[in-house]
Amino acid sequence: LADSALYLDASTKYLLDTGAASRMKATIPAALHSKLRFIVVLREPVERDRSWQGQKARTAGKVMGDEEYVHSVRVRTQSPWTFPELRHGFYDQLLLGWWQQFPRSQFLVLNYDSLRVNQTDSLSRILSFLDLDPAPMAAEMKMARWNEDPHKAAVTPLSHLDAELCAALAALYAPHVQELYRIVNAPGRHPAQPEFPNFHHPCNDSRR
Repeated sequence: LADSALYLDASTKYLLDTGAASRMKATIPAALHSKLRFIVVLREPVERDRSWQGQKARTAGKVMGDEEYVHSVRVRTQSPWTFPELRHGFYDQLLLGWWQQFPRSQFLVLNYDSLRVNQTDSLSRILSFLDLDPAPMAAEMKMARWNEDPHKAAVTPLSHLDAELCAALAALYAPHVQELYRIVNAPGRHPAQPEFPNFHHPCNDSRR
């Protein structure tokens, strides 16, 4: 591989599979391990669940209505360990699984909402993280399909459907969210890594 070459790969599922980290480490030549960079974008976990459930239904050729989603949350929060997909929002555990294989300093962890509303700063950090000079691209530091302004969600948020269930799901994720803040903001992060901002509270979201 040429020293100046930049190879990119992206998937929404890599983070969920910590086994992928060990397979990657075993497959990629050891001489290249230190050159690897991982960019992780994390969405508030209650919102992520709402979005993911809708996407799962669309992939199956279905439409998940509000009542169906509320029912799914009620069933899953009553017995959370029966439903592995709830752990997709345990970001602290997922990151620690990857950090067992690759150094923490090779990861840039970004907040989904901050990435959307602070595009210029976020893209500058990403380029710096990848050892690329952001200056030549300064005039184009925007994501063409992503508006920075507040926007209406494609689906009704859980907080508007059932406040009690929203609180229950948020409580399930709360300790993992707090641990996420601790480990991402701890010493040893890459210089391009910003202080990870707190997620907005999903059950008290004034943006809607």
